[in-house]
Amino acid sequence: MVDKYISGKEKLNYFERLIIPYKAKEQTRFFIEQYLKGDGKELSKNFWNVKSSSRMAFDLYSWIAKCPKVIDFSFEYKLPGLKSGGKVPNMDVFIETEDEIIFIESKFSEKENLNYKNGHLPKAYYSEEPHGKKSWSLYQRYYDYELICNEIIKFINDVDEFLTGMPQKDSNCKWFYPKQETCHLIGIIFMLLGIGDKHIQQSILKGKELKFYNVFWKFDDDKEDSYLAEFFKSRALELFDKIPEFNNVKFIYETLTVQDLLSNKKQISKNIVFNDEIKLLMNPYFEVAKNQTRMSMQNKWPPVHSYCTSH
Repeated sequence: MVDKYISGKEKLNYFERLIIPYKAKEQTRFFIEQYLKGDGKELSKNFWNVKSSSRMAFDLYSWIAKCPKVIDFSFEYKLPGLKSGGKVPNMDVFIETEDEIIFIESKFSEKENLNYKNGHLPKAYYSEEPHGKKSWSLYQRYYDYELICNEIIKFINDVDEFLTGMPQKDSNCKWFYPKQETCHLIGIIFMLLGIGDKHIQQSILKGKELKFYNVFWKFDDDKEDSYLAEFFKSRALELFDKIPEFNNVKFIYETLTVQDLLSNKKQISKNIVFNDEIKLLMNPYFEVAKNQTRMSMQNKWPPVHSYCTSH
């Protein structure tokens, strides 16, 4: 499918919606600021493509910012990266309700080839060699959390080992992007440890569920119960269980389809229910996806540095 873009009239409508203010944490927020501060330069071109995942996420989730029980909401939410520097991962959607902290990675038509010759992450995440401008050691890159560093490296190695035979095992899971998912998972861990400007204080998290959702548009050639996704999720949950600092944190990590959310077959929160108005907003995406497969959409992932540091 060749690249196409929405009309000028449609763009104007989106700009009007992007500059509508909303309140969060006693502050006035604007969606447009969040996209302009993101690393993907979304509003310069990507956002206007008919296959845009970021625009689909805006249509699918922006209304949540004004839900009565939502305390905080943001697109393009920056998570902490390695101490050695480089780009930090951006989470597509961040939501805080009265009893939940929710992270959402949203996908429409991207596909990943899953062939990694040198591992699924840059060396900065696992190499013993010094990295960064200050030549940080491996433990220093993980903020001197030795146990957590060791457990994360075990996790990375396990995923790499699983990926070795990936094309033969699981050819219909190209909606799942291990590089991005791992970087986001590590970013969430750092955030819970109190690293970064917008870290989650344990006092804020106390009593709240922590949720991480990978929400993707299901094409006919997609396999929902992907071996890769299931293996990755099970190992991620094990990783959280091995971190003593998170003993009292209830961590939920799931993959869902956009279609599940629209039908309310599954929910990201009991406080968030998708209504018919939101379903109408999604009609253009159903039209774009009509009679298409993920392979036919020809929409490749951005380079890994969009999500992970390579320094």
